[in-house]
Amino acid sequence: MPGRDEKDIVVSLLRPPKMEDQRDLVEIGQSGAQTLKCPIDDRSILNSGRDLYFMNAEPSDAASYSCRARNEAGEDTAYFDVLVLVKPEIMGASFRTMDSISNQTVPIYCRASGIPFPSIEWFFGDKKIEQSSNYEIGENGTLLRVKNVQSKDVGRYSCVAKNKVGRAESDVFLEVIEAPMIVETPHEIKIIEGQDKTIKCNVKGKPIPEISWRKDGEPLEHIGARGSENYIHISRAKLKDGGHYACIATNRVGEKRHSIHVKVLVPPKIGDGERILKSIEGNNLTLNCPIVSGTGIPQPEIRWSKNGKPLEATGQQLTLQNLTVSDATKFSCEAKNEAGTASADYVVDVYVKPRIRIQQADIRVIEGERARLECKVDGNPPPTIQWLRGGRPITDMNNFLLSPRGESLMILKASTNDAGGYSCLAKNIAGESEGVFSVTVLTAPYLEQTVDQNPKVIAKAGVTLNCPVRGNPPPTVTWKINGTALLIDGRKYSQPAGTNDLAISEVLAENAGRYTCTLISLKQCHK
Repeated sequence: MPGRDEKDIVVSLLRPPKMEDQRDLVEIGQSGAQTLKCPIDDRSILNSGRDLYFMNAEPSDAASYSCRARNEAGEDTAYFDVLVLVKPEIMGASFRTMDSISNQTVPIYCRASGIPFPSIEWFFGDKKIEQSSNYEIGENGTLLRVKNVQSKDVGRYSCVAKNKVGRAESDVFLEVIEAPMIVETPHEIKIIEGQDKTIKCNVKGKPIPEISWRKDGEPLEHIGARGSENYIHISRAKLKDGGHYACIATNRVGEKRHSIHVKVLVPPKIGDGERILKSIEGNNLTLNCPIVSGTGIPQPEIRWSKNGKPLEATGQQLTLQNLTVSDATKFSCEAKNEAGTASADYVVDVYVKPRIRIQQADIRVIEGERARLECKVDGNPPPTIQWLRGGRPITDMNNFLLSPRGESLMILKASTNDAGGYSCLAKNIAGESEGVFSVTVLTAPYLEQTVDQNPKVIAKAGVTLNCPVRGNPPPTVTWKINGTALLIDGRKYSQPAGTNDLAISEVLAENAGRYTCTLISLKQCHK
């Protein structure tokens, strides 16, 4: 059947969701809260699910987020970059100490973290550090290099890390450490035996080094210390205290060893020995200056002197060659080293063989008078004197007189029996000498026998007139006839050899007369 029908139709216009065309960066502080809203303004979109809540945000929440809106007409998506901000943090202790050796370059690290990554500044004390010849900053500020570290660089270094949510700070105290040094300490020390000595070892270093001592490789105890000075003390030094000592300084940087050679010096001593020496002139004589064993360290220098005047000779012996009287004096030896001096005196006595001085060796004395034989003698020791006659000692002293020292022999009343050879014999330990004398006793001339004073002679015959005279010295004989000196020509008149007689070869009348034999001597004249 005809008619109409009616139906209402509702037509809805659907539009697809539309997001704001942007990408948002959302920053959330660590542990903070934040709400992300999906940026769509459409009432047809339910509110539920439109918001995303962050509670107590963690770094792990950082990410890219998206919200998607969808209907029958379509869909759209909005994006969010969520960044969780983290305050700066520096790894490690907030304060620490670093050691550095002088002249080295020291790296100081500031291992910082944070979101965003913090900026880092360095300070020395309160002064900001800038890049310079002394400082180098690298690795995004996390590394500070202190170059050629010196004592002026000792102090507090701070690194400050900052970002928009906070700051962190860490301090490093830089200490310059030094290997041990031993200064103003000798390598050799000399001690005189018996003295006290302190051996010092002056030490420097940071930290303060520990000190140990050794002697000939063996550890020593009883070590003293005074400030930076360490020492060992030797009381009344003995030879055994000498040797090689070592002072050893140790700290965590290293070790230093210093050797000290200790020498114990001993003054020389001269041994007992003969101090008075005797020898014979012309011989050699050796003087000894012995150094007692165990003394005289180091080896002493020995000098000799004669009567206070230096000699060129050195050494423990002095040999005097071909001794003379001038060597009879005082000699001295002096032994000297760094520890002291010793000396010894020697008296040299030179024995001298007797020397005889005779002023008159030929003695002539008139019979009945005195005669003196002088025998002056020098020698050392003083010689003994013995008188001899004819090579034999004089034992019968009835007609002789000796001087107290025996240097003169007096013939009290000379007679012909006293004539002859005499000698004085002088002796001592060095030898003997002999002085020889000849004694002549002068006697008056005399006729040895009676003669015929009235001879009778045949004419033209020969005759000898005798004149047998004696005397000492032999007298001179002259002949006269009738008071007139007779010329003995060897023809008419002559004298037989070895006699004082007068020979007449041919007697004539004119030869008759008074003949006189005249004797002349030193003492008198006799006819």
